[in-house]
Amino acid sequence: MEKGLLLLLPWLLLLLLALHGATALRFTVDDFPDGFAFGAGTAAFQYEGAAAEDGKSPSIWDTYAHSARNPNERNGDIAADGYNKYKEDVKLIKDKPESLQVQHILDKTYS
Repeated sequence: MEKGLLLLLPWLLLLLLALHGATALRFTVDDFPDGFAFGAGTAAFQYEGAAAEDGKSPSIWDTYAHSARNPNERNGDIAADGYNKYKEDVKLIKDKPESLQVQHILDKTYS
């Protein structure tokens, strides 16, 4: 029993540290100075996909993603499919601007 407890103790400590870290790094708008500009960025390769649609030609990254040099053989041919789903995103912003949060968009895109 004592040996089992000694084996369990490091895991419990690790769990407590992880939980503390997850709650300690939360920010609110009040944590930033007045006039602070929040922003976000993305790359067309990550969001659009559709490298071969409507006369588009492959980018340098598309060429790399389809080459033998790409170790995991993944590409952005579809990606998050923003190219075909942009009307849904515009409607979401228009109908529910309060729901425009990164987590909501990620959940919608990758579910």
